This record gives sequence, C-alpha cells and structure tokens, in this order.
Amino acid sequence: MNDASLNAELSDFERDLQRVLRTREVPSRGPAGVPDPVPAVHAGIRRRRRTQRAQVLVAGAAVVVVAVGASTLGGGSLTAQRPDISQPATGGVVPRPDGGPVPQGFQVKDLSFLSTTRGWALGSAPCATGRCGSLLVTEDGGTTWVSRPAPTADVRSLRFVTDGGGRLVGYAFNPGLALTTDGGRSWATQPVQGQVVGLEAARGNVIRLLTRQPACPGCSFLLQRSDVAGTAWQTVDQPAYDRGVSGSLLRQGTRLVALLRGHTSGGAGDARSVLVLSTDNGATWRSREDPCGPASLTSEVDATQVSIAADGGVVALCAHRGQLASFTRYSTDGARTFGAPTDLPPQVTASLLSSPRGTVLVATMSGASGSQLLRSTDQGASWSTAASQPSAGESAFLDFTTDKVGTWVGPDRTRLLRTIDAGATWTQAPFS
Repeated sequence: MNDASLNAELSDFERDLQRVLRTREVPSRGPAGVPDPVPAVHAGIRRRRRTQRAQVLVAGAAVVVVAVGASTLGGGSLTAQRPDISQPATGGVVPRPDGGPVPQGFQVKDLSFLSTTRGWALGSAPCATGRCGSLLVTEDGGTTWVSRPAPTADVRSLRFVTDGGGRLVGYAFNPGLALTTDGGRSWATQPVQGQVVGLEAARGNVIRLLTRQPACPGCSFLLQRSDVAGTAWQTVDQPAYDRGVSGSLLRQGTRLVALLRGHTSGGAGDARSVLVLSTDNGATWRSREDPCGPASLTSEVDATQVSIAADGGVVALCAHRGQLASFTRYSTDGARTFGAPTDLPPQVTASLLSSPRGTVLVATMSGASGSQLLRSTDQGASWSTAASQPSAGESAFLDFTTDKVGTWVGPDRTRLLRTIDAGATWTQAPFS
C-alpha cells in the first residue's frame, strides 16, 4: 500500500468520525445579565472531542500500518513464525526433524522390515564422542535411506510392527529397551530389570526374553507378554533355566522359539543349549533338549542359532563346544524331531542362519573370497554359494521378509544385499 492510498483511507476514516462526533448547537438563554454557560460548555466538549478524534485517528493509522506490515511478512501469513509446540508421540524425547541424509561412516547393527518396501536400520556413525546411535528408514526396499532420530537407550536390536490403529510401533532393545509409536520420529526409554535379549512382535502382542541379572554368564531367563505399544508386561509360565550365557527369540506367526545358550560357569559340568517353544501366540511354553546333540564324553555339541520357516520347518545351526558352527539339523514338524546332521562345506564355519520356505541359507565367517552366503534347497544335504562379500568375519544381519524377499548385511556393515527369488540371486547397494 502506497502513501496516497493510506492518506485516502485516513481521510475516509476521519470523515466517518466527524459524522459520528458532530454536535448540533442548540440556542440557550440564561437569566438576564447572566452569561449563558452553554456555549462555554459546548466549546469544552468540542475541545475534548477534537482530542479524542485525534487519538482515534492515530490509533486507526497504527492499525493500518500494522496491517500493512503484516501483509509483507511471509507472503501475508505469519504461520511460519509460530513456535512448534507439538508433543512427541510417546513422550520423553522431543521429536527432531527427520529426513536428513545418511551419516557418513554409518554401520548397521540390525534391520526390521514391515513389508518388502518399508524398513528401518539401526546402527552407529562417527561423532564427537566416538560413535553415536543412528537410525535410518527406507520406503523403497533399501534402495534409498533417510535419517530418523535414534533412541538414546543402550540398544543394538530392532523390531517394528503395526498396531490395531495402524500406528508404526517400534522396539529398540538389547540390552535396554526403547519404544516408538510414530515410526521412529520420537522414542521413549522404557525401564527394565536385567537385559532384554530377545523381542518379537506380531499377532496383536509382543513377547520379550530377558535376563533376571544385569550380566551373564550364569543368567536365568524370563519370558513376558504385552499388548503392542503397551508398557505393562506379564510373566508367562516357562521351564526354568538358570545357567545361561545368552539367549535369542524367533517368531513365525503364532509360533515362537526361544534359544537359551548355556555356559559351564553357570555351575554345571555341561551347560547345553535349550529350546523353549510356543505354538499358541506365547500363552504356553514347553522345552526340549538341544537339537544338535546328543552330547558325547569328548565333545559337547550346542545349537548356536535357530530359524523358523513359514512351512513349519525349524533349522538349528550347530557347533562343537568352543568352536564355530559347522553343521545343521532340520525339523519339519515344528522342532518336535530333527533329522540327521548335515555338514557345511569343508573349512567353512557359519555365524547366521535363515530359512524361508523350503530353503536354508547360512552366512559364513570366511571363505575363498571373504564372507559367503551358502544356500541349500534340500535341507542341508548340498550347498551352493549364492553371494559373497570381500570382508571376513561375523555378518550383521540375515533374514527374510517373505518366502522370496530377503536381506543380508555382511561383516563390513556398510551395504546390504537383497534377493527377490528366495536367495538364488542377490543385488548389492550401499546405505545412501
């Protein structure tokens, strides 16, 4: 608005005020010889009205000037100037802007995919104090990633699930526990006694495996249930096991398997692993002896990993005491019975195991060209190399979202390999 327009608006405003404030002079007569007081009164009224009119005009001009100033800020809107007073979905941590680039030097610890396209990666990246927690999310199956706020709890494992209302609920755990209900935009640390060493969420509930003690070996374990996104946990009945060194939990729909690994420092001459199983969504549990045995006098044999397939198959990765895993055993009846041991190729030891329907895959610690991904379609009777990475060591992640779509992250932890044909072929991409 220019000065001419402003003067025109002020003139119109003044004329309106004059019409409202105009006073008609009414003749008045006083007693003979006494001055008429009315004109003097009217003059005083007029002086006061002129003062009031000037004040109103100044105020009106100020209002117009404010309006002019406001119309030039942010294209006529002040919305962008308002402070953000939104509250976090779970409380405890104020959400930070997400969608930033992947931090340089990111290394993954664990992955969780809700579908073939949507997934999260928990890891770490260099920071001023060494390495700090970092969280990424993808919406295209791992081709591209963006950052999200990382949980502040001491965690290295990750699981996501949707609740009945469609919220994206996530758990970061091991050994601590943190919860998000908005897809990882904000996190709330949850109190926990001991260590949460396993957690699986599906079918409307969450099952967690935790130790009663803050450190192992010699640990005893608890299995607990909660509603999705709930914070109240109920301990379920389970077989006792009090000489554990570590544990893990796996789930396929309503079937769950907990692997409790033993250690002789827990007070026993032999401390073999134990499987604890549930077929009713975690309501009841039963135990069975280590599927990799039987133990011999010269060498104890233990399960180091287990995997559940959608067709009911359960596969155990087995190792002689004090050695790395070198053979597998396969069950087709939900871990009730296991077939004969099947050796991995000579000089090959494995660290991770996965079993989509009808297929077994293991990630090896080393091979002719570094780490390898071995694949079997005949329950371990024969093996072929499906993929390899140049670095040797323990892989970070191996799991399948469906029977066909899976992900492998090797020892370097900086890139992932994806398959869409049950592990027959793999494509590689960095976290970017």
